[in-house]
Amino acid sequence: MKQLEAFEDLQELMTAERAILFKHSTRCELSFSARLHIERFAENFPAAQVFVVDVIRHRGVSDEAEDRLQVRHESPQAILVESGQATRQASHRAVSLETLSEWWASPSADEGP
Repeated sequence: MKQLEAFEDLQELMTAERAILFKHSTRCELSFSARLHIERFAENFPAAQVFVVDVIRHRGVSDEAEDRLQVRHESPQAILVESGQATRQASHRAVSLETLSEWWASPSADEGP
């Protein structure tokens, strides 16, 4: 998993063919639970690119991701990014290993965020 801490890191996400962006707050218990699902996903799909942004420490990067992907910010939140476009998103309790695994297993060409 790659930490998004600078705008250059965000550019790497935007140019990835397929990646997961996980936005979370270190002050939120629900974010902690969702992060465990993200970590399990990364273990189960080691070839998947997973980017993580702490929305408290790196608010500017989180806001820029929201603008570029045109997905309203929520936390915790997982966004499937394909060729610079948000194609699926889940927030709060919907951020689960099952959801992320389903996203990764099937292309989402016709679905929007």
